[in-house]
Amino acid sequence: MEAVNPYDSPTSDLATTEGSHYTPRFWALGGRLGRLRYLAYSLAMGALGFVLFIASVVALSMIISGGDMVMVVMGLDWLAGIAGQLVIAGRRLHDLGRSRWWLLLCLLPLINLLLLAYLIFAPGQPHANRFGPAPVANGVGVIVAACLVPMVAVLLGLLGVLAVQQYQSLERHSRNLPAAPRN
Repeated sequence: MEAVNPYDSPTSDLATTEGSHYTPRFWALGGRLGRLRYLAYSLAMGALGFVLFIASVVALSMIISGGDMVMVVMGLDWLAGIAGQLVIAGRRLHDLGRSRWWLLLCLLPLINLLLLAYLIFAPGQPHANRFGPAPVANGVGVIVAACLVPMVAVLLGLLGVLAVQQYQSLERHSRNLPAAPRN
């Protein structure tokens, strides 16, 4: 029988925790996401939500003439998109070593913008934390998708500016038209 010295330093196998990484999955509810993967997954979730939104509105408007059902489906699409984005943001918070409870900050105006900046710019923990091992290095597809995020934002901004200008032009034009004759 070997006597155990209570004053010896503890030992552990650090090789299993230091080198262990995992590959994040898009549809997973748990795990961690790095910055670039967060941007890429957010872009993919937004694009998927937009396509489903347009498809459901077009399909329902062709089938149903009433607008109430279309509005219900639009609301459900919106809720599904928000839920997907919250899952992705929660996984990013796990990479930062934070709890998903931090997502409650999304409810506070201006603080939610600071939280978004924190999610985008703060580096994740390079080692395993209480939420799991660190994710693997980003592949080419993730890097390309993350680089598309600023380009998509600029494109949407330009489309918004053009839409406002077109609306103002149509409004000015409609003011100059003579009133339609009444029968």
